[in-house]
Amino acid sequence: MELLFALVSYLPDDVLVLLAVLAGICIMVPPLRRLGWGVLAMVLAMLLLPLVLGPVLAGLPSWGLWLVQVFLWLATVGFVLRLVLGRRAVDHMKGALAADCFRFLVTTPFRLCGGLLRLLFPANTQKKIPGRGKRGRSGPWPE
Repeated sequence: MELLFALVSYLPDDVLVLLAVLAGICIMVPPLRRLGWGVLAMVLAMLLLPLVLGPVLAGLPSWGLWLVQVFLWLATVGFVLRLVLGRRAVDHMKGALAADCFRFLVTTPFRLCGGLLRLLFPANTQKKIPGRGKRGRSGPWPE
């Protein structure tokens, strides 16, 4: 059902009248009533959303428009992948991607601190501690 609404959003505006008529016919047939109401809601959304979103998108800064564009591209890729792979496979893929992003966000500050420490204290200039053997042991026992 979601895929149908995603595909309807790519239709030209001239088809909206035909979709409204199709929605009215579907509402009259009891098994298709839910589909008819959904198509009618989609037609109304396609008519009314540009009136609201036009001024909002016109007032956004350029980085906001880039974020909206990235979100729309990701949603489109998600719909295509759901069509090709299936819902459960795409949900699993989204979960793995979210876990990787979270892991990146958590480990990045520690990696930056480690890199900064390596820059400040390079390992090859440290002095060797006298009395240490190959394995780093020292004491009365033989090596």
